[in-house]
Amino acid sequence: SKLRVDSPKQVIGRVGFKNLFPGIDGASERGAAFQNNYYWEQQSSSSSSPAVPCFTVSCIGKSGNHKKTSYGYQHYEGVPPYIDAVLDHYNLGMPYFLKGSTYYRYNPKSRKVDQTGDIRKGWNGLPSPIDASYSSDDGYHYFFKGERWYAYDYSSKRLRNASGSIIKTSFTGVPNYVDAAIFRGKRIYFYKKNTEYVYDRGKRRVVAWNSIANISK
Repeated sequence: SKLRVDSPKQVIGRVGFKNLFPGIDGASERGAAFQNNYYWEQQSSSSSSPAVPCFTVSCIGKSGNHKKTSYGYQHYEGVPPYIDAVLDHYNLGMPYFLKGSTYYRYNPKSRKVDQTGDIRKGWNGLPSPIDASYSSDDGYHYFFKGERWYAYDYSSKRLRNASGSIIKTSFTGVPNYVDAAIFRGKRIYFYKKNTEYVYDRGKRRVVAWNSIANISK
C-alpha cells in the first residue's frame, strides 16, 4: 500500500523470504554444504551420486543422533556464518573458508581456525569477495567471481591471469555467479541456487544438470 520497502534488512534475500533465493554459500570436498549459520553433511555415497553437498541434516555426536548444528560454534570453531566459498587445498588437506575480503584456514586436527588473513594478500592480488572456489590436481586453485574465473598457481604463488577469464568461454555450460564448486577428479560439480551442474574436464563442458533437492533424497 505504501509502494515502498519498509525495512530492507528484514525482507531482502533468504532472511526475509524463506526459500525465495534457494542456494548454498559454499561446499567442501569432505561432503559438507554450508548455508547461513548451518552446515549439512552427506553420510553415505554411491557411484551415481558421489559425496556432494546435499541438504540433509548433519549427524552429530552418537550414531543415529541427527540434528541441525550451528557450524560456527559446535563443529567449525572460528569459522563465521554466511561464508562466500570453501577451498579445500589439494596438497595441504585443509579447508579455507572465504568471506568478504578475509580467509579462515581450518585445521581438521585441532578442529579450529588456525590462520586468518586478507584474500588479496593470500592469493597475490585475487579480488574479493569470491563466489566459489576449488583446488585441483593440476597445481592450481580456481576462483569464480561474477562472470570471471581466476587460476592461482599454488607452487609459484601467482595468478595466471590477474584480470581473470570469462566463465562461459572456458567452462561451457557453467553459469555466472555460481554459489559453490567441488573438485572430483575428472568432473567438477558447480552449484547455483537449486541446480547442480556436472562439468566434464575431458569434454570441457557441462554434461548433466541435477536438482539439489533430488540428490539429497
